[in-house]
Amino acid sequence: MMNKFQKFEYSNDDRGVTPFETFQRYSNEKQQTSIKIAEIINSFRTHPVSLLDVGAGDGLLTQLYLSKIESVPQKITLIEPSVDLINKLRLNLSQFDGLSTINILNERFQEYATDQKFDVIIASHVPFTGDTGMETLPSIYMKLLSLLDYNGVLILIQRANDDIHSFREKFKSILNGRIYNSYAINDAQNVFGNVVADDPLNHITIYHASSELLFPKDNQHDRIAIIEFLLNTKWNQIQRDVKAQINDYLAVRNNRLGQSDGILVFSQEIENPPPNREGGVSERS
Repeated sequence: MMNKFQKFEYSNDDRGVTPFETFQRYSNEKQQTSIKIAEIINSFRTHPVSLLDVGAGDGLLTQLYLSKIESVPQKITLIEPSVDLINKLRLNLSQFDGLSTINILNERFQEYATDQKFDVIIASHVPFTGDTGMETLPSIYMKLLSLLDYNGVLILIQRANDDIHSFREKFKSILNGRIYNSYAINDAQNVFGNVVADDPLNHITIYHASSELLFPKDNQHDRIAIIEFLLNTKWNQIQRDVKAQINDYLAVRNNRLGQSDGILVFSQEIENPPPNREGGVSERS
């Protein structure tokens, strides 16, 4: 049963699959983004011991980047609010049992409480509320920063101004009857920049991972599920003329849309962090 915070896009359909998972099957987004995340983590001067993954979904992205990094963190905490995705998350991360202590939590990040600090925090498409989410993001970013250990690294993943961004802005504006501004990595950078202190020890770097989304022409069920996921609207709630506009829009683009994940990396260089902190880091060999 879907809880009150769980959107239909992350709930099983009659086939036991969420629209989110259908979207992933027709996109190489997670594969390309995982490569970039692994490159970032592998560039660290020390191996991270503790990792927090916020909004882990079904665990596909987490599984992919963990399999590519040089040393799997000893302590991994994953947060995912969707009831229907949490069991798939556990299954996808089962290959790392024995390599790490894995703690999987079925709750919203806003409700998460801990005294632990993390060497690496990854927040993929951070959850928010409201038309743009701008009003809730500062508090979310501040909470993420409060969980970051000394010399830790925060990795925020948000869509860039790609074809998906344009598709969503165009058709959600039509569906909502007002201009819809889709939140993107440049917005995250602006909000995050206002949250962190203007300190020469703070470093913010933006990376991009390009990919592509295919809308199948021979599988109407999956095609509709992808559109529902992107527009956060059931297909049967979309007017016939708007459905025609959507199909025409995709046909002109050969049923393919380019994707780009923006990856914001925040780090601090603290010369003498306090000793005996929980988690810690191990030296590279």
